[in-house]
Amino acid sequence: GVANLTVVLKNTCNQTFSYTIKGNLVYYLGPGDLHETQYSNMELVATFYDPDEDQRAQEMSTQQLCLYSFHIYPTKAFEDE
Repeated sequence: GVANLTVVLKNTCNQTFSYTIKGNLVYYLGPGDLHETQYSNMELVATFYDPDEDQRAQEMSTQQLCLYSFHIYPTKAFEDE
């Protein structure tokens, strides 16, 4: 399993939640973007919608559908491994 990553789950309904991955386990850290900011430049984003279809994403979010994306960051513990 992957160890010591922070995953920030964001949606177009202005909600943000943070998790940490340690091996095969996932732990909820809390609301908001709680990643270690010194690793912001290493962000990897995976969306659950096509960001190239911005117009469609806008239409969907105005229909009160929340579109999600993962923002994945390493941690100091990951770097030390």
